[in-house]
Amino acid sequence: MGLALYTAATEHPLTTAELKAHSHIDTSADDAQVAAYIAAATEDTQSFLWRQLCTATWVLTIDRFPCDDYIDLPRPPLQSVTHVKYYDLNNTQQTLSSGDYEVDISTEPGRIYIDRSVGWPSVYDRRNAVEIRFVAGYGAAAAVPEMIKQSIRMKAAHWYENREALIIGVSAMDTPMAAQRLDR
Repeated sequence: MGLALYTAATEHPLTTAELKAHSHIDTSADDAQVAAYIAAATEDTQSFLWRQLCTATWVLTIDRFPCDDYIDLPRPPLQSVTHVKYYDLNNTQQTLSSGDYEVDISTEPGRIYIDRSVGWPSVYDRRNAVEIRFVAGYGAAAAVPEMIKQSIRMKAAHWYENREALIIGVSAMDTPMAAQRLDR
């Protein structure tokens, strides 16, 4: 199974201005660094939660269709499925008709259900014989849950104030426990 980002999100859950207001940063001299911390905190949170926050497009590849009548799609929440392609028994790429499957965006993770009267098609014996392109995420930044945004705020602010893993001469500290608890 492979998972690759096809089109990245065009925004992060927080803006530079929002983090600066949260952290009481009055200068624009560090805007690039603040933006980098937001990006890193967003990536860290998405990785920990195994979720997509702002809308992005992903490609899932699998070697064959499953025995079950559904495929779980990673990186919830699922918004839509762009296509399901596969290599048929002649090793020719085909697109599965969208009428042959149903997309369930209300479950987490989202799923694709094959029409049982049709069944999954047979595929050529090769790696990555099936490709599923899908759109995931809460939508725009405004739709990302506030608890997730708060976790990103706390991490990014902490990293802005503490630019090294350890601070010598004072008590050692890591990312605030509150931010770690928000992720969970």
